[in-house]
Amino acid sequence: MIVKITGDLDDYNQKLLSIASKFSNPHLIYTIEQIHTGNINLTYILKTIDAKPEEFFILQRLNKKVFPDSHLLIGNQLILAKYIQSQSSSKNYSNNINHLELPLPLPNLIDGNYFYNIDGHSWRALTFIGPGTTYDIVPTYSHAKEIGISLSLFHSLVVAIPIQNLYYVIKDFHNTSNYLSILESIIPIANLNNNKYIKTKPRILRLLELVKLNRDLASR
Repeated sequence: MIVKITGDLDDYNQKLLSIASKFSNPHLIYTIEQIHTGNINLTYILKTIDAKPEEFFILQRLNKKVFPDSHLLIGNQLILAKYIQSQSSSKNYSNNINHLELPLPLPNLIDGNYFYNIDGHSWRALTFIGPGTTYDIVPTYSHAKEIGISLSLFHSLVVAIPIQNLYYVIKDFHNTSNYLSILESIIPIANLNNNKYIKTKPRILRLLELVKLNRDLASR
């Protein structure tokens, strides 16, 4: 869906523009385009009339079923952004930090909060990173290498973040042991060779064998 802000808008797009105006001057907005590749939240990109990418921004309605306390999610994002910014000033990262760019939360123009609530939903705005191309599938080995470099840099920047300052948003979301316990309640990993169905699925068997081999790592 691409909506040009010209003439009369239907109710839904008028509402979108109204919400977007809480984060930006509505007279600067030219188009609202929905991004369909996400799996959780409802996401739009808003482009300005002079087509300057640095003035574009992302508008997102957070899924309240997944994030019932969405303000905690946004709080974590702010903590993470400030921490990475403080780390980026370190001489250890000054030569590499430009390799990593993260979307940053934008405050709303009403009360300065980094979200806006309306009709039981929380909306947030994020900076747009461009120009760039988004891929659903890694196309080449060189792209995979760049992902690895950026991911390792991200991990090195946040490895010492004080986790006690972060909010607990989703119970057991990063609890690998819990996920494995659920898996083992469905498929006993210890007896894979006795499972007739799994034996007919080589790819699944290989993955489960990998889990079995590294099972103890999850509890460390």
